[in-house]
Amino acid sequence: MNQFTLKLMEFSEEGFPDKVTFLWSPEEAQKISKEHKDQIHFINEEGAKFLNNLYRSSKIEFDEQYRHSLNEEYYSNISRFEGNWNDDKEVKKWLYNRGIPFSKYVLITSDRSGKPVLLTWKMVIKYWKGIFWEDDISILDTSFKWCFYYYHESEFYFGKDIIFDRKKEDEKAILESLGVGKSKSKSNKDGEVAFDTRASVEESKNSYAEKELCPDLVLNSINIVKKSKNWVTLEYTLTNVGKGPAYLAKDKNGQGIALRAFLSSSEKISRGALPLGGGFVEYDKKGQGLYPNSSYTGNLKLDIRKMTRFTPFVIINFDPFNVIQECDKTNNYGNVKVGG
Repeated sequence: MNQFTLKLMEFSEEGFPDKVTFLWSPEEAQKISKEHKDQIHFINEEGAKFLNNLYRSSKIEFDEQYRHSLNEEYYSNISRFEGNWNDDKEVKKWLYNRGIPFSKYVLITSDRSGKPVLLTWKMVIKYWKGIFWEDDISILDTSFKWCFYYYHESEFYFGKDIIFDRKKEDEKAILESLGVGKSKSKSNKDGEVAFDTRASVEESKNSYAEKELCPDLVLNSINIVKKSKNWVTLEYTLTNVGKGPAYLAKDKNGQGIALRAFLSSSEKISRGALPLGGGFVEYDKKGQGLYPNSSYTGNLKLDIRKMTRFTPFVIINFDPFNVIQECDKTNNYGNVKVGG
């Protein structure tokens, strides 16, 4: 094991979670052999926060709106395989042919329990159906030399051969923060235009030289207004608990601040959460900000036909593209249980 793997071991929980995991129910998980149990380690909440920050800053993935999210500017070699869910041998053969030693410890960024998992590659091949059941999943080499990504329509991606230039990326981020070299709208593989993450927003209003002036928006309540078999309408409330105003009004192109929704097995967002669509904040006070201690309430309608008994929670992420510079971005999530 390398030093990073040994460090992750310090965050491992004793035993398995008392909820559904890639090993299925808690009762079924307890039936696996001791040999296999010794090769599977669920990571606690402290370790999950550390890994989430590390993973998001790594630039390994693009935004999840794209069909697959491995970053072609990170790996020069990305292979794709469309597996047949009913052909166990075919999928196991493809996983085996990645050339990863059975004893190699790898990291599932989040399984169905919402927890990261440290396990051997042998266990990935053994329990692949539970790992890739419905969810989009990332599996990392603990040295980040390769990344495996599964898209929930039976598409497998494997990236290797790092070409990412951290210094160049940092310089690009600094220029963009100054309004230079802004990214433009891109079209995904289905021909749909993705959200414009910077150019379509009144950036100058949301840039603050002093930390003391930053807003801090919290999703402090989400309630079900209307629900049918296929749709749910949610009412959400945003409250500014910071010290500066946040400008939520639509820009000249009629686009407001984005909201993204996910289906999840737990109350917390995880790499295994399923994208559910989203919308925009319909704030109609143009030129006026949402001032400190003020709230805004809006509605969001979502298609929930993909919801299963394993994903009863809907999680909403406010401003997923970081248009507004806030004091704290970690509280931009809220959840409500819709299924079950």
